[in-house]
Amino acid sequence: MVVLNLYLIRHGETSYNKAGILQGQLDIPLSEIGRDQENASTHERQRLAEAKVLPKADLVYSSPLSRALETAKIATNDIGEERIICDDLLKEKGMGKLEGKLRSEVDWNSPEMEADADVKYRAVNFLRSLIEEAKVDKTILIFAHGFLLKMLFRHFLGLKNFDFGEYKAEAKETMKNTAFHHIVIKKTSGWIESKRYGRMSAWEGKAIAINNAKHLEEEQ
Repeated sequence: MVVLNLYLIRHGETSYNKAGILQGQLDIPLSEIGRDQENASTHERQRLAEAKVLPKADLVYSSPLSRALETAKIATNDIGEERIICDDLLKEKGMGKLEGKLRSEVDWNSPEMEADADVKYRAVNFLRSLIEEAKVDKTILIFAHGFLLKMLFRHFLGLKNFDFGEYKAEAKETMKNTAFHHIVIKKTSGWIESKRYGRMSAWEGKAIAINNAKHLEEEQ
């Protein structure tokens, strides 16, 4: 049995987050209102690296969008940027021409948007690749986006082989910037057959911490 400790982290805050503007796959960098980018980076480092809420990782994955990648670089400054693996499957939901508009003005039924099912399909396929490639126990950090992680956990909520324990309610909540989920995936023998996702290695999962944002509370 191979055990994967996965830490799923939402990126740090951007000016668009603060202003309620839809980002989607626009490449918006980390920022903090009233501070320059260098100070914003220092702030995120205090949130994650100095708070020591993330363990030393064997592998680090990130969405290629700069708000996630920059968060990954800051939070894992002990491993070197060259070891961060970018994967397009981790990009946020595409919003088409609606990107850059105020969230309050968006028609959430617009055909411009990437379908929720397609976002979930990307997230699940990323997870499947991790499980199928796993040969030994690993700790893996994954830096991504709020909606994509929400879709992944919506998938988990429909599975019998994932145990949320006391965290089922928290799994449905919106993640704060730099909050993280910690889950354990055990790769077992055999296969799982799915009409939507095809054949994949058998596994079982358990939530250890969901929507953990204690490092944000400590700085207030």
